[in-house]
Amino acid sequence: MHRLRSTFLRSVLQACLALGLAVATQSEAVAQRAPASAVLDAPSVTAAYILNFIRFTEWPAAAGGKPVPATPEAPYVIGVAGNRELLDALIQITEGQRVRGHPLHVINVKSTDDLPACHVAYLAPPGGPYNDTTLRIPDALQALQGIPVLTFSTAPGFTRSGGVVQLFQEGQHLRFEIAADTARSLGLTIHSRLLALARPAPAP
Repeated sequence: MHRLRSTFLRSVLQACLALGLAVATQSEAVAQRAPASAVLDAPSVTAAYILNFIRFTEWPAAAGGKPVPATPEAPYVIGVAGNRELLDALIQITEGQRVRGHPLHVINVKSTDDLPACHVAYLAPPGGPYNDTTLRIPDALQALQGIPVLTFSTAPGFTRSGGVVQLFQEGQHLRFEIAADTARSLGLTIHSRLLALARPAPAP
């Protein structure tokens, strides 16, 4: 756990120096010790990206019947469907962390019933190396329709299907694509610098 936290803090420091924002650049550190094909599968890299997106995203005061955390002790809930390795990495990397005064709570999403309670949801693509669920991405996105949940996946075409952030590998780097219109329609406000760094999402 100490090694994971050290790697994460180093990536955040590098991003702060380069961008003035804590945008995760941990893929560079991972790429130094892993082949390019392994970068996208590194759970600690994906966990770092998700944590930093939470820090630079604002949720609406209330929408879809689910408000943002109402008290300082109410957590931001991060759901992970179909990736036990990422679930474990997020549990470790978020331990003791707070965002705008709120703790972070990571849950294992087993069905669509678990999703509306989340503020963030990672949906593993079918047939992924760590996929341990039968939850289908179209079913998950249908269950989240109109609810302000920041969704992530590495599944091709994720943003065209209604997801918000698609992570993809470019060389030895992990990049991201943001469906800005989808985020706005859900009441999510993503920091402009993240939007500037993202690959524009194609039209649905």
